[in-house]
Amino acid sequence: MKKINVFLDTIKNIGFEKCDQQNENIEKYLAIPNIKNVRWLVPLNDKINKKNSVLLYQPSAIKGKVLKELYLRIPFVIIKCIFKKNIITLNRINILNNKKIFENEIFYNEEVYYSFFLGTEGAHCKITVQISDKNKPIMYLKVTDKFEIVELFNNEEKILSLLNNTTLKNEIPNIITNTKYNELYCFASSTTKTIKSNYRNNLSREHVDFLVNLYLSTKNKLIDEESIYYKSTNILLNKYMTQNKESVWIKDAFQNSFENIKMMKVHLGVCHRDFTFWNCYFNDNKIFVFDWEYATNDYPPYFDVLHFIIQKSILDGESCEKIYESIIENSFIYEYAKRIDVSFKNIKDFIILYLIDILLLYEFRAKEFSTSDLLNKERRLKMIKYVLEV
Repeated sequence: MKKINVFLDTIKNIGFEKCDQQNENIEKYLAIPNIKNVRWLVPLNDKINKKNSVLLYQPSAIKGKVLKELYLRIPFVIIKCIFKKNIITLNRINILNNKKIFENEIFYNEEVYYSFFLGTEGAHCKITVQISDKNKPIMYLKVTDKFEIVELFNNEEKILSLLNNTTLKNEIPNIITNTKYNELYCFASSTTKTIKSNYRNNLSREHVDFLVNLYLSTKNKLIDEESIYYKSTNILLNKYMTQNKESVWIKDAFQNSFENIKMMKVHLGVCHRDFTFWNCYFNDNKIFVFDWEYATNDYPPYFDVLHFIIQKSILDGESCEKIYESIIENSFIYEYAKRIDVSFKNIKDFIILYLIDILLLYEFRAKEFSTSDLLNKERRLKMIKYVLEV
């Protein structure tokens, strides 16, 4: 119940409070998967907005997909009976009424609807609010009281501002606000998502088109020891070594692969660093990529395309051999390499550098490790060793 109590304390600052009494501002929400381990809150009041409300809810597990389908198919009156213990009643008291946050009049409209994602566990956990009208979502609002997450908001604003000056500007969010309100830091961005938007689990040509354009439109200086990428990675590696003394071999692996890539005279560019199928959707064949919190403009190529393939495979528990084959045999990666003019022959070095980067990212963003976190860490370490030996 700790997570839901933290959530209720937080959303008081944006105009919601828990309420057991009935009045015109009362809104009922279903806690998914349950009240003790809640990750999503979806509304139970409005039939018209039912499909829009779960666009924020994109489960990967079978149980989550079943719950989502039940929510969409079963009438509210039955849901309220079956899942009575998982219903939270909120009173909307002052949501989005302050022009210090939002300047567009649409956000003062009474006919807007809210869904909540309470975030994944870890130091960077925050609340995301999907705000919709009767037709579609109109924006996503991220809120936190943690200063370390404010740094991520500022980083996302910086990257999106940079990309808005490129040909990718219609494929990324616009920043609506990045400000402090009451005791919360608020970051809001636009969306083009509708109930007809879809996600693609497998790498496609449109994914590759986006990543090619991302690299070519932002590539800058050559990779070397003076780059932010090299310096920041070494700082984190040294910190990692002090906590994981048995893994000193990782630093040697990093240095060897770095030297190989350096000899290729590879340019650095913008990297999303969380480019997964759940962070990009499609309207017809037009891609839209969001959640740029971890992005940087000083990283090697290949990392995003590798992350798309490897992250899902690791979470699915696939073997190192199968993951490696899925990379080597993927025609879209060859296409990506050709179009950015960075040879595929050193793909092993790019894989090793990517795996070390993502290992360090997850290592230092978590306050504590769950069983699945530790398992995924071991899988990444095992994958690095496999690539070194293959």
